Amino acid sequence: LDHNGDSFIDHPLTEQINIMNRWNYLNRKWEMRFGIRGLYEDRKGGQMLDLPENVSNIGNPYLIDPKTTHFEAYSKIGWVSTQRASTSIGWITNASLHKRDAVYGKNLYEGTQQSLYSNLLFQSYIKTIAHTFTTGSSFIYDRYDEMLNDSIFGPTEIVPGDFFQYTYNNFKGLTAIAGIRADHHNTYGFFMTPRFHVRYEIDSATTIRASAGIGYRSARVIAENNHLLASSRRLVILEQPRMEKALNYGVNLSRCFAIDGRKMTLSGEFYRTTFSDQVVIDMDQSTSEIYIYNLDGQAYSNSFQVEMLWEPIRNLDVVLAYRWNDVRVTQQSELVRMPLVNRYKGLVNLSYATNLHKWQFDFTSQFNGDARLPDTRMNPEEKYQRPDNSPAYTIIHAQVNRFFRKWSIYTCLLYTSPS
Repeated sequence: LDHNGDSFIDHPLTEQINIMNRWNYLNRKWEMRFGIRGLYEDRKGGQMLDLPENVSNIGNPYLIDPKTTHFEAYSKIGWVSTQRASTSIGWITNASLHKRDAVYGKNLYEGTQQSLYSNLLFQSYIKTIAHTFTTGSSFIYDRYDEMLNDSIFGPTEIVPGDFFQYTYNNFKGLTAIAGIRADHHNTYGFFMTPRFHVRYEIDSATTIRASAGIGYRSARVIAENNHLLASSRRLVILEQPRMEKALNYGVNLSRCFAIDGRKMTLSGEFYRTTFSDQVVIDMDQSTSEIYIYNLDGQAYSNSFQVEMLWEPIRNLDVVLAYRWNDVRVTQQSELVRMPLVNRYKGLVNLSYATNLHKWQFDFTSQFNGDARLPDTRMNPEEKYQRPDNSPAYTIIHAQVNRFFRKWSIYTCLLYTSPS
């Protein structure tokens, strides 16, 4: 599809294959789950090879062709004590291989990630089941092999760690969870990660939740920003990226109502993330380069959301939601809005099922607000300059399902429109 007639595909042509198989084994003491998953995806975009007659053929078209292959195997093995309540041992293991080969015009990218995650945990209680705890150890191994054009890089991350989590439940509406992790990264060294959650039922219809904690992550700059390779800009990494660190906290309040005997739930939440270390992707300094460096100043994200769930008539579920985002980062000593992040999002979802669930009708409309665009005022001519913000737009999705005894069929419609 080429809606605007510029000889570039507006929607990528996609071929995808998914396979999955799971095995479960359960008895009074043991619970075992094993599974394998596989994915192959080939997306093709860029300039069309069969160009319209009014466009001259090009011998070296601009093509975008990322191919992704993913294999994964996992196991979850648990033992539950029949002699002591709330006591169990669990062992979770996940191994994966992820490979991406991509062409973005003249940019060639190859990336492979080999991962192993293993987590052994023990759960029990102290004196009474009002005081439970979970403790254990984890191990993370990640090996990256990446090539971008003629540059080859491939760090290996090894992170062993221990954790302890305590839960208090007075069975009268109050639940509190406090946890801490201690990990050692083979590059970034030792770090501690605390976390706290609390949930309190003010009355039978009103619940308040709050949480706070610190999080760490190591950024994979090229892999996480692969889409930037589709531009004509050159990536300039000014310094070795540090491990990202952020403090996150927030509160959620929900209340249930009964309107004409039917339940309605209203909820509101506010969360804030403050970064003390962050890898900055600066697309404003230049229109020919993208600068990557560590944060020097403030960076934060504020998110506020309200949501309503209601069943106005039998079998009809209604969901209304609105989220406002304020995401900012310091670039060149100036605190600016993070580019390409929608200022707000809205959602309307209607779902109706007939009796005996033979037919189901779903309608979803998502409203996406404007986003700041990278600065293009340095481009030489006005026709190469973009506005400061992208336009708001709406996505509408409708689907009809017909269910039979052992199979089902469906038809769907997807529509995108500027607001």
